[in-house]
Amino acid sequence: MGRPQKYETAEERVEARHVTKRNYYERFVVFAFPSLIHMHIAFTTFRNVQHKREQARERWARTHSSDARHKRKEARRTCVLVATEKSGKILGGSLIPDRRTKWGELKQALREDLASWRGRRSATDRDEYDALVRDLIRVQAERSVNRLLSRIAKKQQLLSTLCTVAHTADGVLLDVHPGGYTNHFLQIYRDAMGIDCVLDSIILLYREGVEKLRAAYDSETMYWQSQ
Repeated sequence: MGRPQKYETAEERVEARHVTKRNYYERFVVFAFPSLIHMHIAFTTFRNVQHKREQARERWARTHSSDARHKRKEARRTCVLVATEKSGKILGGSLIPDRRTKWGELKQALREDLASWRGRRSATDRDEYDALVRDLIRVQAERSVNRLLSRIAKKQQLLSTLCTVAHTADGVLLDVHPGGYTNHFLQIYRDAMGIDCVLDSIILLYREGVEKLRAAYDSETMYWQSQ
């Protein structure tokens, strides 16, 4: 027998993931690095950075509560998780794992999508953090800044969507195969959330001022620089 259903609605599941992310940030970012407490205080009142991801969460909740016709329409939208959605063979545009999901293929596809957040220019996550910070410091023209911020927002949309799919897959896998459960999807979820938190911290400093971001980066006091 599978475990009892934890969430009654998709909205409850989405809100729970949001709370988990905040708790993750507090535990592993703030308290692991006391010098960032002042950043955490600002973070709790800062809402602009979250705007685009909130829109992605709302779209995800609508996907869960919609009918089959909406799912077909959703499948035709621009792919966010390219490997996971390709040709509809793994999950397709609905991005909803179920008991028929091929778990090995899904795990491999999510890992591929997770690596894709860096794009082609960076071999590691740290390389892409460095590149994004240097871009934010260097770019000054308003149009170029807006393009850069839009590109980062798309990266965070990918990570947010990936978190939701991985978290859902973890729960479904435990429900339908409790005896063969592994935490692979939970680990993907944590990895994606960790990257998203780093991007949050970079954007937060940038919003406080380019010079503040430059000073923190040059002095190597950004918490991910010591990892």
